[in-house]
Amino acid sequence: RTIAMGAAEGLQRGMPVQTTGSPITVPVGQGVMGRMLNVTGDPVDEIGVAYGILRALNIRRIGPDIISCPTCGRCEIDLVGLAQRVEKELIGMKSHLKIALMGCVVNGPGEASEADIGIAGGRGAGMLFKKGKIVRKIREEEFVSVLLEEVGRMAAGDHHS
Repeated sequence: RTIAMGAAEGLQRGMPVQTTGSPITVPVGQGVMGRMLNVTGDPVDEIGVAYGILRALNIRRIGPDIISCPTCGRCEIDLVGLAQRVEKELIGMKSHLKIALMGCVVNGPGEASEADIGIAGGRGAGMLFKKGKIVRKIREEEFVSVLLEEVGRMAAGDHHS
């Protein structure tokens, strides 16, 4: 099994590879902190792990970066569940967008102002925001569907909707 840490054009499955003799090193940052990386698991999972490593190293920008806040007393939504649902729905997405999932509407949009798009949740409702600016209020049961619709538009190049 191989992970290309540079240009991969022309590489094909089954080609011989040469070891560097050293393990993969990954700086611990926002993209890797608190995650389990299993590059010996299911080959489908390996692709996501490899892309995550490349994003964390700023080598290649493929797929979304999903960021979320550490939950605190103000969090009134199932933030972990929301993140898992969104992450699952975005498997295979190639466009690189920063997507924020924040637990409260008080600080969420400001704390994630570097995100292209995000949801800041509250009790039963939340705010959809883009680049820290609130776009509109949405019901909690719409979080995933509205976010995915907007992400789809942005990935297609329609960043102004």
